[in-house]
Amino acid sequence: MAVTFRPALGQLYDPMREQLPKAMTWRLSPQDVELLIAVPGPTAEEVAATHGRLGRARFAFIERPNVLVLCHRFGTGGWGAQPWQAVRQDHPDLYPPGLPAAERFPIHVYLADSRTGRVLAHGLTSWPQEFVAPLQEAIERHVAGPQDDAAAGVELEELLQLYPDSGQLVRDRAPFTCTATLVSAP
Repeated sequence: MAVTFRPALGQLYDPMREQLPKAMTWRLSPQDVELLIAVPGPTAEEVAATHGRLGRARFAFIERPNVLVLCHRFGTGGWGAQPWQAVRQDHPDLYPPGLPAAERFPIHVYLADSRTGRVLAHGLTSWPQEFVAPLQEAIERHVAGPQDDAAAGVELEELLQLYPDSGQLVRDRAPFTCTATLVSAP
């Protein structure tokens, strides 16, 4: 089993890079589940929300034939939405697509300053089985079927044109949602 590097607060998220692209990235694998949010100069409110100080976390996902859209909301902030494809998962040799086998497993949420690459907040949460089971089934369908990158782009663009607001996208299109406690990681 691969050993997962867990950066501490103030450390580089990726020891090989001092800057990160402005992005949200999910890693869904049997080894772990991780969400990286890299933005330039995160606000104090974003840091507090990632530490779970501004209320509970909410999650949702939308499945399209070639892409999953994973959504999150921390505390009082707005919804974030990020596409995920099995074929685009970073380091598939270490982190093959999937979810951990345990019924409850930690989900690591990192907030990093994209300009410095440093972690400013690290929160932990977990998903209930009612959310995990359909997500695992969706991941398995994506792994088993042919992945068409161009079609995934079209599917994603169609969703974003219909729903430029991520909150509306979740309300209208997400069949699976959950609420979870988000706490500051030790």
